[in-house]
Amino acid sequence: MSALMQGHFSDLDTAQSPTDIGQGRRFNSALRASLEGYSDEDVFARLQQLRSRRDQDASLPPKLAEFDVFASGDATIGDNPPGSLLYAETLPRNAWDGDDDPLLRPIRNLAVVHRLREVSCLYGFTRFEAAPLAADDDLEDVRLAVRGAPLSLAADWLPAVDQFGEGLFIQFDEAAVTEWFAREPVRNRAAQLLAASCCGNRSTDQRSTTAGPPTQCCMGSLSS
Repeated sequence: MSALMQGHFSDLDTAQSPTDIGQGRRFNSALRASLEGYSDEDVFARLQQLRSRRDQDASLPPKLAEFDVFASGDATIGDNPPGSLLYAETLPRNAWDGDDDPLLRPIRNLAVVHRLREVSCLYGFTRFEAAPLAADDDLEDVRLAVRGAPLSLAADWLPAVDQFGEGLFIQFDEAAVTEWFAREPVRNRAAQLLAASCCGNRSTDQRSTTAGPPTQCCMGSLSS
């Protein structure tokens, strides 16, 4: 039912009671056909659940909300009908670690992402100082760290592009990462990266920024 309702969410979102659902069905033939077989009460109850989930996701930074979705451990994430924007599967461990390989023990979950959409929007720019990276304390909005200029003083639309992709989502065990980072060679390497970052900031006269948590910097090399 949730997948059917997502396609008509804009039509349903103003409903305040099961009676409103019935009225919507009466005047919207496409909505009536999609929800055939479900009572107005069931549809309204599910609508409230979807609203609650939407509001909860909106309260989190996008990266954290995305992580929570892929790290949920659900066997199926999203839906797989034509036109779906998100579809992934969390694989059972025996599907990718049937031999209990010691090298794979730090991995907690593995999800195969068959379909994922990312929306990128250009809303401003900087001239001499680059916008922060994802590692810079999660400041991705250029207005938070530098004085970004808007594209227009009175813009009523912004250029954006949809990007579709696929890949693997690997979730590491937190205890294993902590143990790994306690090793002296790893900590030494993290110190070198931090020192290089500080030197780079001083040479370009940038505001004081950090290279992000050392574990994030070191583990980021896995996605390179």
